[in-house]
Amino acid sequence: MKTLRKWIRALLPLAALAWNGQAHAAAPSGTCGVTGSAVAPEAIYYDPFGTQGLQQVSIPLTLTRIVGTGGAKTQEVYFVLTRPTGSPAYQVQATEPGGTTYYNVLYDENSVPSNLPTISTNTAGQIAYIFGGASQPDTATFNILVTVPPGADLSAGKPISFGIRYVCRGTGGLANVDTPTDQANAITIDVHVLSALRTYYAGSALDFGEIGNISTASLATSPQITSPNNYVSVLSSGAYNVTVSSANGYLLKKPGAATVNDQIGYQLHFLGYDVDNSSGNQVITQNCERAGLISDNQLRIRASLLEGGQGKNPSPTYSDTLTITVTPLVSTDTTTTDCPSLSVP
Repeated sequence: MKTLRKWIRALLPLAALAWNGQAHAAAPSGTCGVTGSAVAPEAIYYDPFGTQGLQQVSIPLTLTRIVGTGGAKTQEVYFVLTRPTGSPAYQVQATEPGGTTYYNVLYDENSVPSNLPTISTNTAGQIAYIFGGASQPDTATFNILVTVPPGADLSAGKPISFGIRYVCRGTGGLANVDTPTDQANAITIDVHVLSALRTYYAGSALDFGEIGNISTASLATSPQITSPNNYVSVLSSGAYNVTVSSANGYLLKKPGAATVNDQIGYQLHFLGYDVDNSSGNQVITQNCERAGLISDNQLRIRASLLEGGQGKNPSPTYSDTLTITVTPLVSTDTTTTDCPSLSVP
């Protein structure tokens, strides 16, 4: 039996990238309002494949009230935090400077209860803060505890961002805001999501079986192709690179091969490439878009014979070794491709 055997080597170095940033949205002119910013006091690292996640990371949230001329100011604010639809199931609690703690104050941006936020100090599920008169500070620092579950599908190089949805009371000429007002990305948490991946080969050896009685001429009408169900599986928090090389230059060789009758040509189909010995020992390389952590990228791979076994020197094994290396890329790399779309059927 003459077979093509294949094995995979996956290299998994980790890279961490830091993002810093604060996003603020201005209140409508002549009305009360607040802006928020949150910066972790030290670097926070999240391993997307870790089993612990992030357990109650403490982050200071600075809330700044809108003030106008004279005695115009934001007197009271009532708000909730929002997360983009599709975000992981974060949990958040907030403790105000006076010591009051508010639990479960984070909501999907499209699923905030209709009664929140509201101008009321007694409504559960929202945060309430009274700044006080003009002589009082215009900022207040809350302690935010954020829990990130393990396996959250976070992107390498991107921070976690929450919005603020608020209502408020103004004095001194600033009008109230009674209709909930949104600030997208009002809170940016600088979490360093490791650029990491998991990969494995799914399927069997790329095996043509017994080809001793197959002629090269017959391949034109009766092609010999390996199963289309073999693929390389990739889960990744960021973009990644795939490289493939052949030990024999895309030739199946018998042990101790010395002549052309000891080798059989084949063509490899992978990531949109069709390579064989006529192009030399070509290395396939492709930068791929982020796979995510929920549904894997399935990179299909197959091979087809270019020569039959008739006229070749007999051997129980003709083989080649393909080496596939999958490596995370830094999050700033934008030259990537939707690699599953390149895969053969």
